[in-house]
Amino acid sequence: MNVLAWAPVAACAILLSGCLTRAEQTSVGGRVAAAPTSCRSGGGRLPVTGLCQEEAAALLLGSGEASETGAPGCVWMVNEAPFLQGGALLYRAMRCNGRTARLEFTPGARAATFDLVQSPFGNAIERETIATMFDASGPDPKQAILEAARRQIDDPAERDRCHVRLLNGDVASPPDALVVDEVPMPQSEEVRSACGEFGYDNGAQTFWRISQQVAWFFRLGNDTAPVDAGSFTLLRRNQAGQWVRS
Repeated sequence: MNVLAWAPVAACAILLSGCLTRAEQTSVGGRVAAAPTSCRSGGGRLPVTGLCQEEAAALLLGSGEASETGAPGCVWMVNEAPFLQGGALLYRAMRCNGRTARLEFTPGARAATFDLVQSPFGNAIERETIATMFDASGPDPKQAILEAARRQIDDPAERDRCHVRLLNGDVASPPDALVVDEVPMPQSEEVRSACGEFGYDNGAQTFWRISQQVAWFFRLGNDTAPVDAGSFTLLRRNQAGQWVRS
């Protein structure tokens, strides 16, 4: 996918009836309707979308059951990142001791990424890719995953052995998580990896998801994940200026 030319595709019928920030006010009949600056819960609005936490949570595609148990002393909240063409990504982020996991978007010619630029755990980090996104708008989204994974495998024999399957809870992951693995699978209980950079690794939280015509590859490390992969939701504005799912 040339992500520089990416555009949201399928508009969800669920519209948000919330308010916009001052920068996001909609002009109707020559007037600009003012928006409340605070949320009913008392918290502040997200800076990109202007959504309150409860409004943002209502737009998330995933309920996050797979990640309800976070690190001790931490809570989940909704965070966001700007996306192409005035869009945004919503995701559940871990917040610990006043620090919230924060992602930034990086465009690319074939695949774009969302990178972790702030850890909730207090440790200074270098920019770390959390999610890589590929176009999956064709008739077979799993084929997009397989092609992306096989491109990174040099050995033709290994490429032919690699196929897409459900992860089935091998690591902490959403129930719809997929993986590219060897077929037939080696019968071993040892830690192993297969099928290259975007392939199976049962020693780390790495897996694929298909959502909103995007194939997402997540690399969440070996410890508590700073974000909930099941919650990733792309937004766009509709003609009324409201945020809707892409």
